[in-house]
Amino acid sequence: MQIEATKSRKQRLTLKQLHTELVVLGHTGSYNSAAAFAWDERVDRQRA
Repeated sequence: MQIEATKSRKQRLTLKQLHTELVVLGHTGSYNSAAAFAWDERVDRQRA
């Protein structure tokens, strides 16, 4: 996730792409759980 944060906006993975890659790696959670995690990370990063 940190690596994505350093990329320009147009080069970052979308949440849909991120979830698809996680599923390939064996993640069994829903799209919504991945989106919630990404949102929390974004908020934490903005606070720092």
